[in-house]
Amino acid sequence: VSRLSKRLIQSDGVSKNPNISLTYTHRGKKPGETFRLFLNANFSENDNDRYFYQQFLNPDFSPTGVDSVQQQFTTSNNQGYSARYSYDKLFANNKTSISTGAFYSISNNDVKLISEYLRRTDSVYLVNDLLSNDFRFVQSVKNFRFSFRHIIVKGTSFSMGMSAEQTRV
Repeated sequence: VSRLSKRLIQSDGVSKNPNISLTYTHRGKKPGETFRLFLNANFSENDNDRYFYQQFLNPDFSPTGVDSVQQQFTTSNNQGYSARYSYDKLFANNKTSISTGAFYSISNNDVKLISEYLRRTDSVYLVNDLLSNDFRFVQSVKNFRFSFRHIIVKGTSFSMGMSAEQTRV
């Protein structure tokens, strides 16, 4: 036996994740025309606390007198918002249709991790900067799409479309 230890890990966590969605649909006066709007907002707050105790042992499983006590506190706060629309139209010939839409999403993220270890000489917890992080970032996504479809004869159609997307962090 070269190394022997016993490790205990405890975790406590709390999460809150409310969200709200709104959908609006408008059908045109003529059949085959529809406009839809989707709005969403979500919020998230998460706390996760972890506690570590590691006791080093001799080959006979007796304590060496050396141990390690650490704790980690993670807090994550996120907000996200999105909007999407779609428009579909069937033309009067009942053979040609278009579909278009766009999407926009943005999320704000703030994630903090504080790692500490117990200094045995005075029983004070000290922050371990190498294991601690503070991430803050914003991500946005923009998308646009368009498609065209034409029925040539029953069972045969021609379609084409395009989509463009941009993501930023």
